[in-house]
Parts: sequence; C-alpha cells; structure tokens
Amino acid sequence: SGLTDEREKMIASLPMLGCLMTAFSFVMMQFEVFEQWVSVAGRLSGFFQYPNTYALFMLICLILVMWRFDYKKIDWLDIVYGVAAVFGIIMSGSRTVFVLTAVAVIWVFAAKSSGKKVIISVLAAGAVVAERFTNISFGASTFLGRILYVQDALPLILKHPFGLGYYGYYFIQQSVQTGVYTVVNAHNELIQILLDAGVIPA
Repeated sequence: SGLTDEREKMIASLPMLGCLMTAFSFVMMQFEVFEQWVSVAGRLSGFFQYPNTYALFMLICLILVMWRFDYKKIDWLDIVYGVAAVFGIIMSGSRTVFVLTAVAVIWVFAAKSSGKKVIISVLAAGAVVAERFTNISFGASTFLGRILYVQDALPLILKHPFGLGYYGYYFIQQSVQTGVYTVVNAHNELIQILLDAGVIPA
C-alpha cells in the first residue's frame, strides 16, 4: 500500500539523516557557542541532547546500511553513511551502544553471510570489544554509581509498591542511600517508573 511505501522510504532515509546530523553536530561542536547544543561533557549528542540516545539512533542507521549493502554492487554513499554512523557512535562515548554495535555487526554478518566471513567478523568484533573494555576504568566511570543507585532503589520499591510520586526518589534518597550522591533519577527507565508510579503501571 501507499502508506507502507512511504514508511519504507522514511526508514531508508535514516542513514542519510544520521550522516547529516553527525556532520553538522561535529562542526557545531568545534565552536564554544554551539557546543552545549550538540554535546554533553565532550560527548557528541547530535540533536537528541543525550549521547546514549544519539548513539542508539546511529546504531540503527548503521544496521540499515549494513543490511542493504551489496558487495557486488557497491554504493559509495552507503559507505559514507556507515563510516558516519561508526564515527558518531565512537564520538558519543556510549559504552553500551559500543557493545551493541559489535553484537549487531556479528548478527548482520551471520544473517547475510556464512562460513569464513562470519568467523572473521566474530573474531574482529570480539577483539574490538576486548580492546575497548581494557581501556575502561570502572572505578572512574558511572558504572559503579549506577549499580549503587539500583541497590538503594530496590528496597524503596519493595517498601513503596505503589510508587513515591514524581521526584519522590530525589527527595527521599538521602535517608536511604548507602553512598554519597545526589541524583534526580536512578539512571534506569524501568527502575525509575517503579519508583515514581509503582509496580502496576510499570
């Protein structure tokens, strides 16, 4: 139907839009007056104002490019879109999406190829992920902090199954926290819904 065709065209245009957004955002990031609009703490966020969301969008763009890529008939624009997507993911600094990218590459190669190509892609992705994680300092990252937020939030969910209300977690956290921190949310959407609205809506 016409609606389906329009939807497919819109989806097919995502890699191009992602490439343009990355290019514009990276240029804007070089100017102090615009930097705050396209980056967060030196991490590229595009027009999403949140690096992880931007990185996830660029991963979707990369998957679309890889899925339609034809080795027999190379489309150089798709190569540009793919490079822009990888560049954007790296510049976002999102460790979670970086790992998801490796998984996505393996999955696409496995779905489209077989034999040696899959083995090579698995080994390459594994090496990239291993190299990336050896450079991560868990003590200096937000990784341990997020575990602490969840650890402190779970007893609150059990004690208040119908939720604490909007900003309830923020106001009550100092009386239950096992570490020194001040956060508005628990950095986990499901946990936050459980804290705000309770078990039933979640």
